[in-house]
Amino acid sequence: INFFIFLIFSLIISWFPLDAKLLMLAYDMGETKVFEQLSLELEKQQEDYCLITMATADVNASTLSIPKDKIFSLPKNCKNFSIDAQNWKREDSLSQTEINTILESIESLHPTAILTGTSSKAQWHILTQYQDIPKFAYYDNVNMLVSDNPNKATIARFTQKDITLMVPSTPIAKDLNQSPCIITVVGLPQLENI
Repeated sequence: INFFIFLIFSLIISWFPLDAKLLMLAYDMGETKVFEQLSLELEKQQEDYCLITMATADVNASTLSIPKDKIFSLPKNCKNFSIDAQNWKREDSLSQTEINTILESIESLHPTAILTGTSSKAQWHILTQYQDIPKFAYYDNVNMLVSDNPNKATIARFTQKDITLMVPSTPIAKDLNQSPCIITVVGLPQLENI
């Protein structure tokens, strides 16, 4: 296992109760590549998990080396879901009906921890529906400080005190030092296997 995936895995597993189930939310391929590597380690450790895909993560889900029964496509599996995966914008809001549809569709998953990317408002909407379980978010843009990112309003949602935010570098952590969340530097795992 590479070092950065080990850091993420160790951090999340340390919060897990026994018989844990990790719910991962992926919007784009950068996040999906991190979650793909993490899922390989979860498989080895026989930990239970589910990757929920949306937008470009969903469009490219068939290329992943994650068992298909561990991938849950929001656009394909949610009844009455109106957002088209290929045209899903980062700032698209989910209606309360769509949030309820998602929660009903994934109700049987019973997650005990959530790990999400920070790319979209939809990820935020889903994350905030869970109150009493550990929440982790991962910012995967190594080349850009959050303060310089055109999507900084989306990312800023994930800096609340009840979230552990994992970032790829110390400069990004310093950029977020005024945030009430717990910030942990974990590197950029998706680049390690290239």
